[in-house]
Amino acid sequence: MAVLTTREKRKVQRMNPTSNDVQLQDRIDRLDTDGRVQRTVTAKTATATLTAAEVSYGLISATDASTAIVLTLPAASATLAQSDVIIGMGGAAGVKVKCTAGFGGGGGSYDHATLALGMALQCVCDGTNWYVVNVTVCAGT
Repeated sequence: MAVLTTREKRKVQRMNPTSNDVQLQDRIDRLDTDGRVQRTVTAKTATATLTAAEVSYGLISATDASTAIVLTLPAASATLAQSDVIIGMGGAAGVKVKCTAGFGGGGGSYDHATLALGMALQCVCDGTNWYVVNVTVCAGT
């Protein structure tokens, strides 16, 4: 994937008058020449709390063949607004994606999603809550 040149980024900024916004600038910096967002890939093999950098257009590859792991999203905040992360399960053990406040602000009854082998989910933060917006299940052969 080719990355946008400085000239191409300036053109995008001129088309959007709010381009001084740090989050928008981050999105512009992550565009390739085809207009796709480049995601930063992070491998997780053990239980962890994800960082703000990891959930900002991140792709988390959860791979542990023997032990289920828990990946906890950081608390929703204004600085994480519009954060978008995809978490994929590539190991034999399960992965639980946890949101302490509950997805959509639903509290403890809605505080996690469990992934099995071949599944992925996409989480988006609106600055107040995290939401699961897409779940993908890959069929086995």
